[in-house]
Amino acid sequence: MVIISVFFFKRQRILGYNLTVKQTLLAAVILSCLSAASAEDGTVLKAEGLFRKGKNEEAQRLISQFLIKNDGASGYIRAANVFARLRRWPDAVHYLDIATTHDPRNALAWYELGIAQHQNKKIEEAVASLRKSLAVSSKTPKTYIA
Repeated sequence: MVIISVFFFKRQRILGYNLTVKQTLLAAVILSCLSAASAEDGTVLKAEGLFRKGKNEEAQRLISQFLIKNDGASGYIRAANVFARLRRWPDAVHYLDIATTHDPRNALAWYELGIAQHQNKKIEEAVASLRKSLAVSSKTPKTYIA
């Protein structure tokens, strides 16, 4: 963190910004979070590209590595979204089931699970998941559309 703040301090003088040390540190934290998030998004996108090229084992390895670092509902939702974009609905359902297990109060996970189940021709399960999404949060507008 000290190295980053020194970098920002030098950079602010070069660019003519008049930032305090506190503002400089805050900017460093924000940029480090953004770069970490973009690296994670890059991993997911790379895995999707590998799946599209038919390199399933390598892509699955990337997804597994991503989930080790992002072992929470949001990580599993992002992994499921890859499979949904590829129209691999059983895989999407699998990861969304895990997401709802990690966070049963996540309305988005329940909603996306319902959509994936519907695409996978599991209509009764889809309706139950969408109802669960509404029960968890009636503020999820997508659920009303579905």
